[in-house]
Amino acid sequence: MYKKIIAVLITSMCFAVTAFADNSCSKWAEDSIKEAVSENIVPKSLQSEYTKPITREEFCNLIICMLDKVDKRIGEQESSIRYSDTEDKAVLTASVLGIVAGMGNNSFDPNGNITRQQASRMLYMASTVPQRFPEFKECFSDKLIEINGNVIMPHIFRDGYKIQYWAQESISYCYMYGIMQGSDNNLFDVEGTYSREQAITTVLRLYKLYSQGITDIPQREYIYARKNNDDSWTYINEKGEQVITLENEYVAEAAPFRDGFAVLDYGPASGRKVINTKGEITAEGFNHGS
Repeated sequence: MYKKIIAVLITSMCFAVTAFADNSCSKWAEDSIKEAVSENIVPKSLQSEYTKPITREEFCNLIICMLDKVDKRIGEQESSIRYSDTEDKAVLTASVLGIVAGMGNNSFDPNGNITRQQASRMLYMASTVPQRFPEFKECFSDKLIEINGNVIMPHIFRDGYKIQYWAQESISYCYMYGIMQGSDNNLFDVEGTYSREQAITTVLRLYKLYSQGITDIPQREYIYARKNNDDSWTYINEKGEQVITLENEYVAEAAPFRDGFAVLDYGPASGRKVINTKGEITAEGFNHGS
């Protein structure tokens, strides 16, 4: 009975009009909002005031509305979790799915705004639902399952030192697969608030990843060094694709690429080489024991 009540409430909550509600969104978000509304993954309560910061409860409603579109069984999960400050069904469902957690002392803070790093965590946990609930794997694209199994390389943001340990993996995941982007000047804006239009745009990207395995990965030039078991070095890009392999070369230390170049140190008596992102040696020399 409880499952049926939740299913009815979520279904009615997710009923969306297909016309664009108003012009209160930013220009960059207009197409994404139109598409998300037309896909019926935006609750009617969030189809206005798009530049307004989204609350914790509203973001739960948005994510669960999207998941309900993927498979209604997900939205029917029975929850034994209770909070003292909200009885919202989407919040309880998101909690039992491990997408969100309370704030301590049996509270949820439903009207609290969320930061960008908190948003990344919720998006990441929504993405990994099929890992925690294998019965729903059939609802998700095989490409999503494959993506979730990959090693995510951490991107180096200028404000990365502000990222909390619990958000490091989720920010790397969301940035890697184009679900969330950084702000200008290679900043993630860790503590910045998250607006409704940002939330809708990112949930739409996640929905496409869920159902079709479509990622919105921008082309980037960042490349990372990874040491192989045989002590050679492989350079991979942010997609995890192999870019450069230095076969049968022992490298004592390899610096990350900066401004298109990386320094390979072969040890005190062997010298150094500078390579570009194509793997071409642009300069070399010897340390002479220094």
